Amino acid sequence: MALSFVLLMHAGRDTTFYLDDWPVILNRREWSWFNLLRPHVDHLQIFPLAVLKLMFETVGLHDYWVYRALLAVLDILVGVLLFLYGRKRIGPWPSIALAACLVLMAPSWFNLLYAFQINFVGGMAGGLAALLLLERGTRRSDVAACVCLTIAIGCNGVALPFMAAVGIEILLRGDRWRRIWVPAIPGALYLIWRAAYGHYANTDVRWQTAQEVPRWLLDGADDSAAAMVGMLAEYGPALVLGLIVLVVIVLATPGRLTPRFAGVLSLPIVYFGLTGIGRANEITTQPDENRFLYAGGLMLALVGIEAAQHLRWDRRLTIAVTAVLVWGAALNANAVENGGNDFRGKSLPGKYGTTALDIAGTLAPPHFNQADPTQGGEYLLVAGPYLQAVADYGSSPGYTREELLAEPDQGRRRGVDDALLRVHGMRVAPVAPTGRVGRTPPKVTEAVDHTAEAGPGCVTFTPDERISGVVVELPLPGLVVRGGDEPAEVRVRRFSRLFGDAPLGTVEPGAAGLVRPAGPDKAPEPFTVEVRSGAPVDICAAG
Repeated sequence: MALSFVLLMHAGRDTTFYLDDWPVILNRREWSWFNLLRPHVDHLQIFPLAVLKLMFETVGLHDYWVYRALLAVLDILVGVLLFLYGRKRIGPWPSIALAACLVLMAPSWFNLLYAFQINFVGGMAGGLAALLLLERGTRRSDVAACVCLTIAIGCNGVALPFMAAVGIEILLRGDRWRRIWVPAIPGALYLIWRAAYGHYANTDVRWQTAQEVPRWLLDGADDSAAAMVGMLAEYGPALVLGLIVLVVIVLATPGRLTPRFAGVLSLPIVYFGLTGIGRANEITTQPDENRFLYAGGLMLALVGIEAAQHLRWDRRLTIAVTAVLVWGAALNANAVENGGNDFRGKSLPGKYGTTALDIAGTLAPPHFNQADPTQGGEYLLVAGPYLQAVADYGSSPGYTREELLAEPDQGRRRGVDDALLRVHGMRVAPVAPTGRVGRTPPKVTEAVDHTAEAGPGCVTFTPDERISGVVVELPLPGLVVRGGDEPAEVRVRRFSRLFGDAPLGTVEPGAAGLVRPAGPDKAPEPFTVEVRSGAPVDICAAG
């Protein structure tokens, strides 16, 4: 588990806040019951929200690794709880191997590397802890189980199947009326919350989508089973079929359908059923999505443990099952880095955008939401709330100037440049070719030998077979590019040595275009402009 922590922390390096993080950072800054209890999409997440808000105010927004460390610890906690659950049922070695498969479930890397998923993983930890505590049978352990269930449901609705499982188990026991309060209290609290705040949820739940539940159950279960044991998704149907056969064989012997077994059997059914009802209307959401596999895999593992405990666990079976699971854990561990690469690709545009907003400051209009256009809908990074959050929490998730200048990856610097171009509203605006220009010509930094002053405020670039472009500094008043006999492409950079593949704009022959920043910002480094053309072109300082 310690090695898994190191592996997860390494795999998630250079990542940052993403998607669901932004509504929490930007729109729930005040400490109020409304901000804590208002649904996130349609989930009660009071405990994760409280933890995140506390971390925002103490850790700040710059060091994302601290948030990932919390997620990794919760993930390992779930693994330890799964080990404890299986140890007395199928033995320690298969249990620790199964726990390793879960902790390193690369196909569900969202729940391993994306810190916002403390809500999912925290819900699983609370639900699994409740099952372990419930079987002790003491009043103190029942109180603890009730608390764990309450915490689980307060993390995310993904934990509701554990409340159902505990309820089914207790109702099938002889002491049901003495212990029914264990699931009843968190259930009542959840219903009260749903009645008071459910209308703030922004999902469209239609009960006719119940017809989608069988598909969600089948499609979700096979991928979850494969992810759980580190196999390719195509082996999922065989794994689920094998689990069903094992359950049927075990239940063929009278007396083996214990209250605990019945409760655990309900877990994947309730999980995929509720998820299907709540998400089937969303065209882009599918039951085999990355984020759903972790919970589904854990619940199927619990079913497998309950059924497999009735097998004769001799030395050969123990070695065989442990070896298969260790191999699956190794495959998952090997693939975690791929998940990290995927997450870096998804989250880094947010770092570029926040860096650009930090540099631009109030130059960006308060409602500007294109610093990171990769995240749509309500999750957009909005300039005004973002700058206020940075002021409130005292730090930014973007690069500092020192970090950006020391960043060796020119592609990442290019990402910041692109974001700055959007924040500054940079474009090639048409102007009159005969318009007024400044007195001082722009400073040429590349292709110096191929330029010559062409009058006050202007330089002329003449291309040849070796050099087809000229690079000049962009003054605050801007540059006017006057096209010659061929089109002139205009590109802009600032911190990167790379210009973008696509031009910022094109000046047609005989026309002119103006390139100008929105104004002075917090970075002293100037923008530089590259003009490419197959014919002589004039570049002038704007008047």
